[in-house]
Amino acid sequence: MVARIFWMYLMLMAVVSVNEPLHSSDKNGVVAENGEEILQRMKEREASLRLHQLRLEQEIADLEAKQKALEMRDLELERKIQQHMFSVLSLVILTLISLWKRN
Repeated sequence: MVARIFWMYLMLMAVVSVNEPLHSSDKNGVVAENGEEILQRMKEREASLRLHQLRLEQEIADLEAKQKALEMRDLELERKIQQHMFSVLSLVILTLISLWKRN
């Protein structure tokens, strides 16, 4: 029984020592840093995010331009198909009229 209590005590101490930070920090485990360093890192991150945003906006603009070009091509193809259908229908009607007149 005493051995088990001692074993639990050792395990508890091992867990506490592992979870305890080795460097100086406040009670939340956050390392105290210089405010200027944090500000500099935030500015660098902001700059990289702005560049990434510009790249994404350019990519979106390119994709929208490609989409619009595809839509215009589709509309042009639909118009050509309608014209060809009208031509074919006209020829079929003329052929039927000429056959009807022969009989």
